[in-house]
Amino acid sequence: MKINTQRLAVSIAALVGIVSCFLPWMRVAGIASVSAFSAGIWGWLTFLLFVAPIVISLMKDREQNLEHPMSLVVMITGGLPALIGLWNLISLLTAGGSDAEVAAFFGALVSPGFGLYLTIIAGIAIPVLVFLMKDKGTTSIGAKTESQPNNEA
Repeated sequence: MKINTQRLAVSIAALVGIVSCFLPWMRVAGIASVSAFSAGIWGWLTFLLFVAPIVISLMKDREQNLEHPMSLVVMITGGLPALIGLWNLISLLTAGGSDAEVAAFFGALVSPGFGLYLTIIAGIAIPVLVFLMKDKGTTSIGAKTESQPNNEA
């Protein structure tokens, strides 16, 4: 199967973002951790926003670059998780926002988790990859089968 390098790079970054939703977004007193799904609606929204670029990348002609309307959609849906992650990070570090009760109870024992940082990185990477990976050609995925002709002489 051939896929455009831009689409492949975006899909990999989005997959990293999906994985980040299962990792700890917040650690409490070094004992417990909270993933995106436990963080409320923003975690679920982040997950869905990371799924969208993969679905769009696998639609239509996978050997072509993402064209203008779809590339913009991928950049927005891929970049919004970075903003959500930054918002959560700032609210954790300032002991405000939706985690105010936890932060007030545990005080300085609440810290951001690895998943939150990975969410921000993946969310920044998707729009950057859409922009930078234009016209990079296609990549073959999978093993070469016997039915494919061999043009060697």
